[in-house]
Amino acid sequence: MNKKSYWIFLNSFFAFVSAFIFIKAIIVIFRFLVIRYFNGSTQMDNFEIDCITWKFSSFWNQTSVISIYIAGFFIACVIIVFAYILYRWFRTKRGFFKLWFTWLYIFAISQSFGIFLRDIPFRRDIYHALNWMYFPYWLMIVASLITIPAIIVLNFSNDIKFLRMSPGFDYIRSNIQRRRLYTKVALLPSIFGSIFILFLHFNNINLFEIVEKLIIIAGIVIAYFHFSREEMLVEFRIVKNEPIGKPGLLLIILFILSLYGYLYLKNIYF
Repeated sequence: MNKKSYWIFLNSFFAFVSAFIFIKAIIVIFRFLVIRYFNGSTQMDNFEIDCITWKFSSFWNQTSVISIYIAGFFIACVIIVFAYILYRWFRTKRGFFKLWFTWLYIFAISQSFGIFLRDIPFRRDIYHALNWMYFPYWLMIVASLITIPAIIVLNFSNDIKFLRMSPGFDYIRSNIQRRRLYTKVALLPSIFGSIFILFLHFNNINLFEIVEKLIIIAGIVIAYFHFSREEMLVEFRIVKNEPIGKPGLLLIILFILSLYGYLYLKNIYF
């Protein structure tokens, strides 16, 4: 890759990591407030927050269990709408805001509908909420399978979102050019960003976290089906002189702040 290609990758990598830590922080804060509302005790586990109140305590009832373990799903659904609206706002403007909100949108999908695929097989979080709602396990499996079409539909236009970072139509006139740019700005950052995030706690990697990252990467791969078409992208508008091949100072700052915040809190609470 040339110098410009490196910055395309790095800018998206910085956006990936910072947006991931941001959405995890929002979910952790929201879930922390719910647990404390019921006077429960909490403990951080990598990017998750667990309620560690004694399992036979009267604290655990249908209301508390459902509220705690479904809270992340609902806040992630809200973030999907929030991220999509802001992406639409910035999609025809200069700057890297649309890139950051695109990643936030993708993560919100994985933290909402994706948790059915992540948690039910491992009997975590959303499993406990559904279990206390008297869902039989076979119905939970059906529910997790139903979320797959939703994840596909929500991720299906990722190619347009990421290719808006192109500085001009010359970069995306052919399918080969589109695939190359999409690989640099979306696929590679998702792979290396996922590895980097797992490496932050390499001595305590949970299997469900690997599944979570695979769901994110799968959402990126879905868009490659679009590149089998020969026609130009529909309703596609590019802002000229987009500094895609230059350092994104804001993204670098967000990356440093989010990483510092995570490592600082990890040193205190983990």
